[in-house]
Amino acid sequence: MNWAWPCVWPEDCSADAGSEPRAPDRPADGAARAAGGARPAPPAMLDVLSVLDCLVEQVGAARERHQPASDELLLALQAVAPALLEPALDLIDRSAVSRLVAPAGRAVYRVLGSGGVPYYCPQPLTFCPCPAFQYTVLQRGDQPLCKHLLAAKLAQALGKCADTAVSDPHLRDLLTELH
Repeated sequence: MNWAWPCVWPEDCSADAGSEPRAPDRPADGAARAAGGARPAPPAMLDVLSVLDCLVEQVGAARERHQPASDELLLALQAVAPALLEPALDLIDRSAVSRLVAPAGRAVYRVLGSGGVPYYCPQPLTFCPCPAFQYTVLQRGDQPLCKHLLAAKLAQALGKCADTAVSDPHLRDLLTELH
């Protein structure tokens, strides 16, 4: 890896050179308000989420090259998400992340929380129904995501997420319950 901290866009990130940082997976203002009447995340959180997404992409790229994530990459993840990385990795270690896939192609990540409660996070991994997401992301805006979303993103990048086939009606019912 050839980048220095602080990292806005690591070289391996898929952002176009010269483009502004973006957060394509972040809910729009209306979606955030609909999800809980909260204000949208402040721009700084969007930048943190963009950097975090780039770092997760690099973890996936290292796995595809059959290489472990570098120490620098792990330190960068820890610096960007200090309170979330260890709990997210713990969820992955406990095999608490799975992906439910319907024949129509839609998917939802099922993350078993620390207390055993399943949280269903729809793709593109921008929302979690857990209380921490509601409070720290949507209401206070002081975290870019929760440990469940980070665990789902990292599990996907690391190839540590088992797929489970479900019917389209079952997945529809799960998604309906989120609202």
